[in-house]
Parts: sequence; structure tokens; C-alpha cells
Amino acid sequence: MRPGSPEVLGVLERPIDNYVFYAPFLELAISLGKRDLDRTIPAYEQFVTAYAYALDRVPHGAERIGAVRDGLADFYVSAGRTERAEALFEQRHDEDQGDVAVALSASRAFLAAGVVSHAVRWLGVGAARASALGREELAQKLRAKQESVRKRLS
Repeated sequence: MRPGSPEVLGVLERPIDNYVFYAPFLELAISLGKRDLDRTIPAYEQFVTAYAYALDRVPHGAERIGAVRDGLADFYVSAGRTERAEALFEQRHDEDQGDVAVALSASRAFLAAGVVSHAVRWLGVGAARASALGREELAQKLRAKQESVRKRLS
């Protein structure tokens, strides 16, 4: 298959089936479409919109929608769309008030992409959330990791 494979993108353009596990298709679309971001990113965005619409009232649909949106934010980071990634990670972090998972995901994505300053910020966001949730041991670990990563900037 060639970059931006129409076959893979075609699967993502079909009506959403609540019983289909789409992660492999999204991963394939990303790996094949890295050289055609102007086509791959809008296809992923359209899929996320359709997926959210289709799963809005399905049991556990909100968690599945959140996971797909987190994947899109991660893709934005790897595609160099830092501002879009930040905005979507912020939305997701605001939506998921009971956990630090979004902050950790954001930190990992930015660190993997070499955007260390954003990774440091998200470790701090995660530490603050962990502390607010009464998970002080996790907050301390995240602060220590933040300081370790911050030293890389020096």
C-alpha cells in the first residue's frame, strides 16, 4: 500500500459500527499517511467526529470516544501540530477530571516527539491533578520525573 492509502482511509470513512475495534485501522492510516498529512489528518479528524456522534449514547461510549480523541492529540504531536495537540489535550484533561491519564499521555507524546518543554509542563499538570485527587505519592513521582526531564533542557 502507498502512503495515505485510500483503502485504509476508506474504512475510516464508512459508517461507524459500534462493534468494530478501529485502533488497528487508525494505526495503519497514521503509519501509511505520514508523508501525506494534509490528507491523513483531516481523515482522522472526520473519523473522530463520526465516531463521537455514533457512540455518544452507547454504554461506555464516552470512554471510547475519549480514547480516540487522545489518539488524535497524540497524532497531532507526531505530525508537528503542537498547538492543535495542546488544545485537544487541554480539552481532554478538562473532561477527564478523575484521573491523570490524559496528562501522562500528553507528556509521553511530547517527550517522544522531542518537544521536551511541553512534556515538562504536562508532567506538572499531571502532578497537580494527582495531588488534587489525593494521590500524593503519584504526584511526588511525577514532580521528580518533571525535574529529571527539565534537566535535559539545561
